[in-house]
Parts: sequence; structure tokens; C-alpha cells
Amino acid sequence: LPHYKWFWTSAESDGVDRRDEALHHFDLAKELPFRLRFLIDPATGRQVLSFLFHHVVLDEWSVNLMMDEIAYCYRVRAAGGMPVWSDAPAPFHEFARLQAAAGIDRTHLAYWTNMLRGAPQPQPILRRQDRAEPAGEKASAAGGWAEFKLDREATEGLYALARQSSASLFNVVYAGIAASLGQLGSLPELVVGTSASGRSDAAFFDTVGYFTTVVAHRIRFDETMSLGGLVGLVRNTINDSLPSSEIPIDLVEEALGMTPGRDHLFEVFIQIHAKNKLNGELALPDGRSIAFRQVDPDRHESMLGLHFEVMEEADLAGERSIRVLMSYRSEHYGPQEVERITATTSAVFALMGRDGGAQVKLAELGAHLAEG
Repeated sequence: LPHYKWFWTSAESDGVDRRDEALHHFDLAKELPFRLRFLIDPATGRQVLSFLFHHVVLDEWSVNLMMDEIAYCYRVRAAGGMPVWSDAPAPFHEFARLQAAAGIDRTHLAYWTNMLRGAPQPQPILRRQDRAEPAGEKASAAGGWAEFKLDREATEGLYALARQSSASLFNVVYAGIAASLGQLGSLPELVVGTSASGRSDAAFFDTVGYFTTVVAHRIRFDETMSLGGLVGLVRNTINDSLPSSEIPIDLVEEALGMTPGRDHLFEVFIQIHAKNKLNGELALPDGRSIAFRQVDPDRHESMLGLHFEVMEEADLAGERSIRVLMSYRSEHYGPQEVERITATTSAVFALMGRDGGAQVKLAELGAHLAEG
């Protein structure tokens, strides 16, 4: 580490903006795949710590491990001590070696190709009404993002529905987003991309690294199915797919005759950030604490049409909340379409969180939304 520059104090960061720092491109031949920089927010005078990592370094599971270790180190250092580690996690390269030696499980690959063969090609859920698409125009990743937060009643209602359905909150919000898009686009089915932890071996549960895999689920809508039934379908689809989730999606695309990196299986990606430890407190030896929170990054690009990030959060008093960030590709969705999607999704979540809302049939969803 002494041979590489990877840490900057706020005094070394005068004139540096966190947005500029976020645009840094790593040259892994010359630098480490991470950068830590303290910055002073000119608007508030508060310090901001920029964690910038190359995408191959760590996943969200690893971020939570790292934040636990930082909290421990801070508490010990603040008391004048030195951190002591009782054991060392298995290194990531050992996982990579074992995975390479095992090879590709053809049965698991067939699980995905059987599910996805013949699925509809990804298309915008709604066509932009404010612009034509010039023939031959080069595809652009330019995009934007929108945000909405559920009120307390809807939040607690979704948690209650998850308990009643023997499902996770992710199963519930996934189903709600899928139902909303199915309603807006009059879709008989929808292929949804999401992420899986990739950690099937408990020996690597404490390892920092990038294990996450991308998977694609094919969700078929039955108009006689209720919203609660859709939650069950999503739950079962995800659970059934987990044993095969180690297969890289580019191998699935290739097996289906697609060109990995150019062709995609899905227009929509959904993920949840559950109990994100980038929001929390650092405990001090005298019983006080220092609160910190994640600053949402600006999003000006989207490789996919729609990317939903569901933020499961809690304030310092412990009150939980659900916030949804939706990134979108501008050539697919304009302001009108973005407003319709966010408004409809928010309304479906509110409906699902009300007593009896989960019994609403998909065929009746439009009428219920029109009634408000």
C-alpha cells in the first residue's frame, strides 16, 4: 500500500467535487482499485467521505462487512487501542480458484435457458411521446433518475403483507413493480433482471469481494391472479432459481444465441438495498456516537431502460421507511413516461399495503388505480 496513492485528506482535496471524483476511471495497471477521499461540502461545511471502488472489488454484502469493521476499528482507535482480529476470512482468490476448478454446471445453465427461451425481446414499457426515433440513430446510455418515498402506512402495510405471504420485502416490492409495469404496458409477461448474492458457500460469508451475479426471471401475468398471488409467484420464482444463480448471465445469453454485451435479456432491473450499513452511527468510548448517512450518487446514465433500487431504511429513532430510486434511459423514457411509471408504482404499493389490497385481481388493477 505505501507504494500507491489511495487516500486523500480534505486538505488535499481543495477544489475537488465529489461528482468529479465519481467520474474517475481506474487504471488497474498503475493504481489500486479503490480510492478514499475526504471532501468538504461547500453548501454545509460538513465532511463527506468518498468511497470509490472499481466494480470488481466488492459487492453490497462486502460493503456491510467493511462498515462493521470500520465501526469496530473507530471505536477501538477512539479509546486509544489497536484493532485485534481473531481470525482471517477466506481470501476471495480462493473462491475464484474453487469456482474455476468446478467449471460450469450444465444442469444449472439449462435451468436458465429453459426458462428464458422464447421470452419476448426487451422493449420500452411505454413509448416516448415527445420524440420520434430517427432511423439509424446510435444508442445512447444518457439518462436520469426519479425518486419517491412511501408513507408510513404503505411502508408498514408492505411489511405486513410480506409476513402474511411468508415472503421477503423484496418479493413484495418486486411483485408491485412488476404489476405496475404489466398494467402500464398491457404485458402478458415480463423478463426482470435482478441480482443474487453468489455466496452459496458459508466459508466465504465473511469474505470481502465481488460475488454478486445477475439473473433474469420470466414473470408471466395471469389476469385471474391477485396481487398477493403475484407476490407468491415472485417468491417461488426467486427461491427456485437460487441454486442455479452462480451461472454468469453472459453464458445464458450466449447459449440463447445472443451476443453478450450487445444483446440484453431484460429492459427492467430491480434490486433492494436492505438495511444498508452506509447509514448508521459510529460509537464512541464515552457513550456518544457520530451519525452518518449515504449521499445518493447522481445518475446521468443508464445502460438499461429502467433500474429500480428499493432502499430499506430507518432513521435514528428506528422508524423504518421505504424509498425507491428509479434510473431510466432517456432515449426510452421522457418526463411524461417517468411520471406515469413512478405514480403508478407508488399507487400500487399503497394499494398492496391496505387491508384487502392484496386480494385485488390483476384484471381489476386498472380500475382500482383509477378510483384512487
